[in-house]
Amino acid sequence: MLYSEQVSERIFRFYGVRFQIGFAFRDAKQHLGLNGGQARSQAKLHFHFNVVFAALFWARRQVQRPLAREPTRRQIQGRLQSPPAGTLGAARISSQSKTGP
Repeated sequence: MLYSEQVSERIFRFYGVRFQIGFAFRDAKQHLGLNGGQARSQAKLHFHFNVVFAALFWARRQVQRPLAREPTRRQIQGRLQSPPAGTLGAARISSQSKTGP
């Protein structure tokens, strides 16, 4: 690989990272109040920035997580028909079916 190709690949990667950073700041300003902090001390501003970006990256992580699959009808019916091992499923069902004081 030529030196110029390596340089162009690095520039391309840095440009992509630049956009990700820009999007992070835009989202933090628009949705999470990055500009809304009223602190004046450096430590409090640092804390505010950290909380905002932590919330942003946590929210992005939640969006990227795969959704839990809902159980199928067959799985639900199988759970209803056979109680877990070691439990008194029949006794539990019969005691719940009784009505009155």
